[in-house]
Amino acid sequence: MKFIKKSVAVLLCVAILAGIVTVATITAGAVTLYWPVPGHKGLSRDFAAHGYEAIDICDGGINGADVIAAIGGEVIGIWKCPYNHLNREVEYNYGVPYVDPEYDAYGPACCHGNGHGLLIQGDDGRYYNYAHMQSGSIPGEVYYGARVNAGQRLGKVGCTGNATGPHLHFRISGQKYADHYNPMNESYTDNPPAPLGIDMGNDFYGLILNAPAWKTIGQLDNCNVAFVGEKTTTYDKTLWHFQKLNNDNAYKISSLINGRVLDVADASSADGANVWTYTFHDHPAQYWYYKVVNGHGVFVSGCSDKYLDAQGGSTAEGNNVQMWTSNNTDAQSFTVYQVTQNACGLDYTISAKSDAIDKGASTQITVGGKISYVYNYKFHVINPKGEESVIDNGCNPVLDFKPQGEGQFTVYAEIKNPYFTQKGSSTSRCVKIDVGCSHVTTDKFVPADKEGGQGYVLRTCTKCGETFKENYSDFKEGWYYPVTGALPDVISKQSKDYTIKYKNYYEKIQKDSPGTGWVKKEVVKNEWVNKGGTYESFNELPTSDSRVLVSSCYYHWCIPGGAKGSEGNYEQSGNFSHYDSISLPNDYIHVKWQGDDNGHPVYVLAWSDGNEVYCKSGEQCDGSWGYHDYRCRAWYKKYVYQDREKVELYRWVKESDWTDSIDSSAKAYSARFQPVKAAVKPGDVTLDGAVTIKDATEIQFYLAYIKTLSKEQLEAADVNKDNVVNITDATNIQRYLAGYNIKLG
Repeated sequence: MKFIKKSVAVLLCVAILAGIVTVATITAGAVTLYWPVPGHKGLSRDFAAHGYEAIDICDGGINGADVIAAIGGEVIGIWKCPYNHLNREVEYNYGVPYVDPEYDAYGPACCHGNGHGLLIQGDDGRYYNYAHMQSGSIPGEVYYGARVNAGQRLGKVGCTGNATGPHLHFRISGQKYADHYNPMNESYTDNPPAPLGIDMGNDFYGLILNAPAWKTIGQLDNCNVAFVGEKTTTYDKTLWHFQKLNNDNAYKISSLINGRVLDVADASSADGANVWTYTFHDHPAQYWYYKVVNGHGVFVSGCSDKYLDAQGGSTAEGNNVQMWTSNNTDAQSFTVYQVTQNACGLDYTISAKSDAIDKGASTQITVGGKISYVYNYKFHVINPKGEESVIDNGCNPVLDFKPQGEGQFTVYAEIKNPYFTQKGSSTSRCVKIDVGCSHVTTDKFVPADKEGGQGYVLRTCTKCGETFKENYSDFKEGWYYPVTGALPDVISKQSKDYTIKYKNYYEKIQKDSPGTGWVKKEVVKNEWVNKGGTYESFNELPTSDSRVLVSSCYYHWCIPGGAKGSEGNYEQSGNFSHYDSISLPNDYIHVKWQGDDNGHPVYVLAWSDGNEVYCKSGEQCDGSWGYHDYRCRAWYKKYVYQDREKVELYRWVKESDWTDSIDSSAKAYSARFQPVKAAVKPGDVTLDGAVTIKDATEIQFYLAYIKTLSKEQLEAADVNKDNVVNITDATNIQRYLAGYNIKLG
């Protein structure tokens, strides 16, 4: 098998950073260092007690304290031994190989007693050793060959390796393992450098918007990063997962669609370098810092001194995003808006500073709650007559409300972000404000004077006597329908005097009909859903909305009887006897380089020390792990995919008949009411509560076509209950009033 070695992007940033540093050997005390454990100055062993080799930094509260780089430099040794070793025998049985085989006083498997630790060649030419740190505390950006900056976090104080208690073993040497300096003779500053970026939180979801244009950037189907249209169907393309990686506030920013990470293509620091998404491999090109520079919020990558930039200054849909030299323009101004992972709308509250104000006064109405990236607030105002008007308040969530007139005003909000609009109503997410009288009032419902008219609530102040009308209700076919949709309070409070009915309205967003009675409305959004189960491929397949990558791993087969370093090839894989797989990234292994094996991508993996990987960490394979006898160094990739299909989600609606109660599961409801009807008294045609000669006259007027009678009046006029209103009924009323033995009804 022939390997064709290719250039590897993951090495470029290190080379760029290292290329700007001049390394020169200088004498002790010529530079000011950062004290490696800020805030902890105690020593458990000084230079003399430690054999004139190092110091042990220790005090009562040091366990878990941050360890920082005393000086910038290159990581030339790294140990990730997770154990506390109290004797050499234990050391031989645990741990991971040390990266520098030159130093083998205790054997490579014991981390040389350092436990979790580092050896860094400083920019002053000297060697700085940090040992016994907490297992797993070395950040991912600190690896063999990495460049670290002065003050950068290296890990946390612990008790790994040959240690009897938590402390930091700190050594400065002129040669790699000799010519030691007393660290206490150096000059130190107590304050570590400020973080490179702003702390936005540890783990959250958010949008990246060009602040002046209010346009979002997102991942296109080809994984390029560009400005994406403001549509519900593109929401997942522009939602990013922010995860803080270290104390410098570097962030991994991954796409919600497929987990690919915001990345500077080819790790380039040149003007015009493209920004795309790529599988996370813990590289500076995928470390992002958010800063404020000259009043602009800007993004800087860990591998570039350029700023995230809108190409050509354009924020048109589809316009590319790149890196460019700082120019203090709107094209480099970005804002992060945090949202929840599965945000499908907005969740807001509305409140008024006062719910009762004098005529001519004002109050503040505020929209708050769980809202993000809102750029438009509209306030709908319903006056006491039921007339509605809209106040566009721009991006201000606080309305200085000064109503005109008197009575009760209802105000609800309509808010908008780049993807969603949410709107209250007169019955939900609203406030009601009494205007013109802040005193206690008595309320009375005044019926309509005719069919098709309006009833209303008359409010009277018990102190000043002022009256005003509000809560108008249309009168149709014997029922009152509130103009605002909500029952007037006086009706609710005097419900025993009224018959009240409700109509419930339901809404669902889904592909198919929920059942009988549902009416399909417009398409609300398109959604990609899984189609079938996941499947494996040993070749990388193109991805899109219809096929997504779920996971991947590196795999190979071991060769029985083969020599260490045997190449093997893809075609022989069926004859191999042992199968291993490794998922990256992890703390121990990285891709050293990749090549081609007759059309199959092939990879060589390496430990953090650069030694090639012949077997999966911690597993037996033709011998004890660590010796790598009879291993193939060729690794291939296996991919797991999921097919998806696009479905249209419709808005389905249904309404109930008039019913006696409100359904809590309904999206909305409306109400109607009518006064409870008293029993009709026979002969009381005028419905005034008494039988008089006027009632007989009303029947005569009705029969002479001079006057019409209502249904209730006709029922009262039929005094002999023969289902006919005639002159006999009028005569019977007259005889009843004259004292004859006549029974009405």
